Parts: sequence; structure tokens; C-alpha cells
Amino acid sequence: MLQSLHIHNFALIEDLHLTFGDGVTIFTGETGAGKSILLDAIGMLAGKRASASFVRHGTDSFLVEGAFFFSPLPEGLEQLLTDNHIEVDEGQLIISRQFQRSGRGTILVNGTLVPTTVLRRLGAYLLDIHGQFDNSLIFNPSYHVAILDGLTADVRQARQDYDELYRQ
Repeated sequence: MLQSLHIHNFALIEDLHLTFGDGVTIFTGETGAGKSILLDAIGMLAGKRASASFVRHGTDSFLVEGAFFFSPLPEGLEQLLTDNHIEVDEGQLIISRQFQRSGRGTILVNGTLVPTTVLRRLGAYLLDIHGQFDNSLIFNPSYHVAILDGLTADVRQARQDYDELYRQ
């Protein structure tokens, strides 16, 4: 879960520090309030493509840092970190992404330099961002099945039993 966020020289944001509580965080506001800019900055932590257009006017680079905490670490995430020689202490994952107007950038995960492809893979475990039109999944029956199948071992077993009886 994202616990804290630091954004420096990103688009219109000069310097911002945010701390998040437990649970869901929802950004609301009028058109033009800056929600998209904030989400673009957060997206940098999940491997979204960086661009010189994100660098604040009059500066040479932006910096986006986020602290994530997991208890326990998801198995797939733990393996991904191990495969990329990223050490984790007490479930804390700190990502720092700097991008220069020239197009060069660096990504550090717990102090280890990683390529964007690794950050994208990590991003799948880090953030779940929903936008204005994401509710279209509600109309997709396979999405319903995936949600139900993922609930508990008992539910998964019941689904398998049902599928077997249906085939018979």
C-alpha cells in the first residue's frame, strides 16, 4: 500500500509531500484541479512512460518518490524482487524515479537501479488506479468470474466442484 508520496518539479507541482492512511484513497475535484497531474506522477512509480513534458517549466528534471508497505509481501512480488536483487526490509519498498528534460532518467527501488520494464512489472503489485470509464469492467462476465474465483480457497473449490458437476 502506498504510504507516502513526494513529487518535485512535476508538471505544475513544485514540491508536494502526501501521506496516505489505511484503506482506499479517492481524489475528487473540479475539472482543472490537478487530479490527472497527481495520477500521472503516481503512475511514474508504476512504470508509466515518462516524458520531458512532465518536467516543470524552468527546471531540468522531475523527481517522484513513493514508499510502499506490504504485510506480508505477495509471493509474486517477493519473487520479482529476489530475481532483480532488490532487498526488502520489513515489507518496505521505496521507489525513486528521476527524469531529466533531456530524456534520461533513473529508477531506484530500495536503492537498486532498475530498468523501466522491471518497474512496470512491480507496478502491477503496487497500484490499482481506476479512472472515470473503468466501470466498463462491470459489464464483462469473465471479470465477474475472476473476482469470485479469487475470493477464498473455499470459493475456488466450490467453483471447481460446480464446473465438474456441470461437465458431468
